[in-house]
Amino acid sequence: VGRRLELTDLARELRTPVRDLLQRADVILAQKGTFVPESASRAFTVSCTDYVWTTLIGRVLARLRTDAPQVAVEYGGTTKEFIERRVELLVVAERFAVPAFPSEPLFADPMVCVVWIGNREVGDTISEAQYLAARHVVAFAPLPQLVDDWLLKTRGVRRTVGVRVPNYSLMPEAVIDTPFVATLPRLMAANYARRLPIRAVRHDIGFPALVEVLQWHPHQEGDSGLRWFRDVISAEARRLPAGDDVSHDANAKAAAKAGRRKSGRFSSSKSL
Repeated sequence: VGRRLELTDLARELRTPVRDLLQRADVILAQKGTFVPESASRAFTVSCTDYVWTTLIGRVLARLRTDAPQVAVEYGGTTKEFIERRVELLVVAERFAVPAFPSEPLFADPMVCVVWIGNREVGDTISEAQYLAARHVVAFAPLPQLVDDWLLKTRGVRRTVGVRVPNYSLMPEAVIDTPFVATLPRLMAANYARRLPIRAVRHDIGFPALVEVLQWHPHQEGDSGLRWFRDVISAEARRLPAGDDVSHDANAKAAAKAGRRKSGRFSSSKSL
């Protein structure tokens, strides 16, 4: 019509069957034959946050070094790239999972409060009143963060921001030399407490846990390599530590103990 392109009646009728035909073609093309991890040379693409990468994908990479030394893993971009089929797998918070895509729960990580070890305003515990009165370290995010969303829905309040950093990985360091509070997934907090002067404080505020899920494309169900890689991710998620002590002192002692074990003075081992 004029300079505009519009579908004809026939094109409208063919739209659904053509889409179905293309989906069936995708399924056929996704059949890559038998996947042998020990000898396979392939790169898998994953979309996830920096938190998921440091918490889980790092463990997956360590597993690949022994089980599939020629297999590579590449960060493929955001959820948008996953939806557009430019990324094979998506690890995402359950509340942001993409509808109509298969998914599998991976792990749940409780939220903990973290402060600088020199913070004298917060003791071993933090009450809800203290928490709401404090200034906070938060990360920039285009979507509502779990804690902020929960506080707004259940308490009708917003946190007072002391500093907003570009991403979650910078939050632990941002509390150093400040009275600010950072609210982080426990596994992330434990990881950074091994090398930063931060400590966790107990609370009974009732934050929901951060639940991460794995998603993939339906047309790639027949891809034996992707099935194997999904199984590896799931297996490593089940092996995540269940009770790390998120304190700088405890982790410093553990690191010192590990050093003594390496020198031969300790023979037993204990994983965090």
